[in-house]
Amino acid sequence: MAPAELYQFLCSDKGEMIKALVAENGLSSTVLRFANDAEARAIAIQWDLQFRAASKIPELLNRAPHWLIPTKQSLEQSSSDTLALYKARETSGSILADLTGGMGVDVWAHASLGKKVYYIERDAFLAEFARWNFQNHPNVEVLHTDAQTWLETGTSCDVIYIDPDRRVQSKRSFLLEDASPNVLELWPKLSVASEKICLKLSPMVDLQYLIRAFSEASNIEILSLDNDVKEVLLQFPGLGRIRAVHFDDKRKICELETNQKDVNEVPPVGKIGDYIYEPYPAMMKSGCWQTMAVKYGVVQLDTQSHIFTSSELVADFPGKIWKVENTAKPGTKNLIDPEGMHIICRNFPLRAPDLRKKYRIKEGTTLLLATNILGAKTWVRAKRVCSEDL
Repeated sequence: MAPAELYQFLCSDKGEMIKALVAENGLSSTVLRFANDAEARAIAIQWDLQFRAASKIPELLNRAPHWLIPTKQSLEQSSSDTLALYKARETSGSILADLTGGMGVDVWAHASLGKKVYYIERDAFLAEFARWNFQNHPNVEVLHTDAQTWLETGTSCDVIYIDPDRRVQSKRSFLLEDASPNVLELWPKLSVASEKICLKLSPMVDLQYLIRAFSEASNIEILSLDNDVKEVLLQFPGLGRIRAVHFDDKRKICELETNQKDVNEVPPVGKIGDYIYEPYPAMMKSGCWQTMAVKYGVVQLDTQSHIFTSSELVADFPGKIWKVENTAKPGTKNLIDPEGMHIICRNFPLRAPDLRKKYRIKEGTTLLLATNILGAKTWVRAKRVCSEDL
């Protein structure tokens, strides 16, 4: 079904009726109800995708209510609008080419800032939806072609953005040479088309692999949102820097930056103080342990625990902060909060689910940290220090 036709159906009485059914009963039940009505099934699938997208791209959908979601996979692989707008603001240049357009969220973010954007997509279905979605953006040129073909046109731009497909024969790979398009093969043409290149990589990519492959020719940026690392960006040219950026639930930004050569340096270990700190996901991924220790005056509880401590409160530490209430040997039952506990295990024989099951601990907000402190297995009970209390 063509995007324009699909949108008309969504806005019809039938579309509103199916929207209510999907919201109340879910997609599977609704599709079964309309097993012999292809039109109704297409409407149901789109409403399901719209509901899924509402939490990931709320600002985009608010600004562009006609926006349609091509496929579930394109939604899953797309940036959130929070991160897309952040990247657009941080990226200099007035002309950008996205060689893997996909659902077009990153293109939308750059175009919203008035930039000229080339949306390049080899999948005809995705490109068709992009033409519909960008109908109100004359500064977006939608091109149904592949990256190599576009590069051969000799078109130049200020920035090239690529989000390579990491699925190789239905399996995920985190190596650049396995992705599609193969960025390493395209590199000579990429560097001619633009001086600035930004690659969006898997959150699971090995940073040491990137550092070894590109040395100090690149910058690495790690973005986390909603307590998860969402994107790792590889930026050229660079100065061998690594930057971790976290967005909290109020979309407030917290940053940490250092040299790539400092990654995974081991900071000093010390006895537990009155406060403990768990770095945000982007900072955890960055491996900038020594940088955190020096900058914020904290020490690790144990080698490789990546949980820090201090006697005095460090209110601007880039992570969750907990006020220590008590410590005890593992298995001390009076340390367990009967109302429930949030469990973290670091350098400890049991995993958090196993410890929870063994001691029948309910989910809760009080922290139970099971770890190793100065060679001794220890339980730590602590209360979260909320941002409102700082």
